[in-house]
Amino acid sequence: MKQNYIIFFILLFCISLTACKNRNYKEVETTPKLKMVEIPTIYSSQQEIESYVASHFWDTMDFSDSSYLQDKEALDLHYSSYINTLMSFPEQIAKKSIEKFTDSVLNATPPIKEYLLEIIELSLYDPNSRLRNECLYITVLNKIIQNPEFNIYLKERYREQLQIATKNRVGEAANNFEFTTIKGKKGSLYTLPKKPTLIMFYEPDCPACETSLEYLNNSNNIELASKSYNMIAVYTGDNMEKWEESVKDFKPYWTIAHDNNMVITIERLYDRRPSPSFYLLDKNRVVILKDALVNEIDFEISSTLKTK
Repeated sequence: MKQNYIIFFILLFCISLTACKNRNYKEVETTPKLKMVEIPTIYSSQQEIESYVASHFWDTMDFSDSSYLQDKEALDLHYSSYINTLMSFPEQIAKKSIEKFTDSVLNATPPIKEYLLEIIELSLYDPNSRLRNECLYITVLNKIIQNPEFNIYLKERYREQLQIATKNRVGEAANNFEFTTIKGKKGSLYTLPKKPTLIMFYEPDCPACETSLEYLNNSNNIELASKSYNMIAVYTGDNMEKWEESVKDFKPYWTIAHDNNMVITIERLYDRRPSPSFYLLDKNRVVILKDALVNEIDFEISSTLKTK
């Protein structure tokens, strides 16, 4: 009899183990999968293919299904592929696509909506993101603010982001600001000589600033451009001792200045989240490059010098 009980319990354990395995297998199987766009063969031109991909990239996702969050890595990868794809498309196609995507996000089930809005902000707005894209993020912000059902308190936060993002855009006049140079001379952006201007907003103890400045100091293009450009490095903080120590790192052609009374920061005249932050302006103070990388600055200046 005892032997029969042992056999019974062994069989029961095996059955429960099998059932557990089957249950786990089913959970994995039922996790929804995101697929890349399959382009119909009827589309052959580049424009047709781009329009189709941009419009149908998220067709395989059910935004009302929270189980996608069981595999956030897959969701993140699909989103990253989407943004990288949009960046290679014409602006109008990309804008139309991100508008459609944002509508889907805003109508998604709350967990999906919250998660996607978070990764959208981290990728397109965070100053350290390699996917940062102000044009796409402004489109997202406009859709959020225009949505009547979006939380009014959270909407204020996005409204502030939009206010900063829409300042000093490429093709628009840069905001004026006043400054005091290391020699005590006062001036403003618009009182500088009427020629192209490179602005470097920086922090004295910023490793990224030091790396960027080293690049510029070793660039022949920057050296040549210094004869026909205004080059001004602006500190927007309040540690004057550190600011004065930083002067030694700059070549003589730089105008080293600080923001009078921290107005740039207080009035948010410029987005000072990234450091350093570079702006390249034409002689009329119209923005050519906004928050650009040093290699982008170098290339643009090099191209300008070649045409002269």
